[in-house]
Amino acid sequence: MKDFAHRLVYEFRSGLRDKSQILMNYLFRLVFFALMGALMSKVNSFFGKTMIPAMSLFALMCTSLLSLPSSLVMLREPGLLRYYRINGMPSWAVLAAPPLANFLHMAIVSFLIAVAGKLALGADLPLSWPRFVLAWFAAWASPTALGSLVAAFSSSSHAAILIAQLVYIPSIIFGGLMMPADILPAGLAGASRIFPASHAMPAFAGGPGSEFTFLVLASGALLCLLVSLALYAWDRLRASSQH
Repeated sequence: MKDFAHRLVYEFRSGLRDKSQILMNYLFRLVFFALMGALMSKVNSFFGKTMIPAMSLFALMCTSLLSLPSSLVMLREPGLLRYYRINGMPSWAVLAAPPLANFLHMAIVSFLIAVAGKLALGADLPLSWPRFVLAWFAAWASPTALGSLVAAFSSSSHAAILIAQLVYIPSIIFGGLMMPADILPAGLAGASRIFPASHAMPAFAGGPGSEFTFLVLASGALLCLLVSLALYAWDRLRASSQH
């Protein structure tokens, strides 16, 4: 656990020291939040009610589906996972450090979104903070596990980015972040249910059926995690057989 803690601290500090990671983890998310918050508040008078969860979910998906898969693939490409195993650190610990470091970064970003959204844009604060925190955690876990799955079967970091965008872009458009999902045509609304975002927004909102959305997010996260770990194990066995 000591080695894992060192690895986690290293990943977290890297996100604060590296200029490109600061740009992606913080500046891009917060600038997009400021622009979309100001614009959508003028276009849609109801956006203030969902601004904080929607923009927090946007930040989470940016990290989980755009940044995380390529970074996990890069760990595998040069044989770094094998290097860590030789030095006594299991693969799961190495693979868990980047998502957990991203978890800490996105918690900071979500806090800044909540504060700035309320003070600068007049956004509504969550009625129940315990529900918000639980929904936030579920909204982090599901796309993070999905991003790990994308990384597990991607042959390169470039392929991981392309595959992840197939989930990320529809999630932003049809997941209920910018407009209510109930205004979508019936067929499109049904198809959007395969994306985690369409379940995360009802989880934040609460109300009838919200418990089911938590179950869907948790089940999807667990399934993606188990499959991705199995694929990484198979990749390790294949690499061993080749040597």
